[in-house]
Amino acid sequence: MYIINTLSDVRCLEASGSISINLIQYLERSIKAMHTVVKSKIPLAAFGLEKHGSIGILEPGDRSLAELGLPETLELLMPEWISRLVLSDVNYFVAYFLHGNGNCSRCLIPESIASDVIMVWLLDQPMEEEEWA
Repeated sequence: MYIINTLSDVRCLEASGSISINLIQYLERSIKAMHTVVKSKIPLAAFGLEKHGSIGILEPGDRSLAELGLPETLELLMPEWISRLVLSDVNYFVAYFLHGNGNCSRCLIPESIASDVIMVWLLDQPMEEEEWA
């Protein structure tokens, strides 16, 4: 799983070629939007999502979201809401999880790696398209 907290994290993934340019832009906009919403006095380059809720991106084989402070198994998760995000040729399910401290983590699940069981569950959830452009 990739964990995104800062623009530096995005730059590292960009340099490694691990994620698409559209996903890079989505992550940058998400971090900038949170920076604006919380009216942070920290410069954007040093701003992090740790206090507000990290962004996780599942990779093939991931079975746990513990790095986001969530239950060990995907089957125990109950997101607050789920949206669908279409970035070029990749479809993601974006699951939002509220924590007891008010933070809201999100997890991007590429449709291509979701198991049949998870896909059936995801498609059964109320969902809207996520606007990002």
